[in-house]
Amino acid sequence: MQILRTVPASVIDYANGSFHQTIEPPNECPHCKNRGAFSALGYYSRNVTNMERGVLRILVRRFRCVVCRRTVSILPSFAQPYRLVLNATIAERSEGFTVVNTQLHRACAPICAPFPSP
Repeated sequence: MQILRTVPASVIDYANGSFHQTIEPPNECPHCKNRGAFSALGYYSRNVTNMERGVLRILVRRFRCVVCRRTVSILPSFAQPYRLVLNATIAERSEGFTVVNTQLHRACAPICAPFPSP
């Protein structure tokens, strides 16, 4: 399981620095709900994209619950679970679609008004 956590670093600072070493375990196991039952398991690497620097490799912190033995990864909030693309990249690319959708909605409003929304 992956848990997103806000980190006080940009993706470039996170990749170049040692922020992955400062990640604390969750307060409670999301699987068995036990409190404070984590041991550090290590790190795994993954790639994320950045508009300025291309593909960057980051380290993601993993913990194991000593009660249920299941693992939890703490993923920085700038990353997408199971995706290579960053949240910021998605936001930058989708801004144009929002404008187009708004204009399309305004143009279609008179035609669609008689029909109820699903």
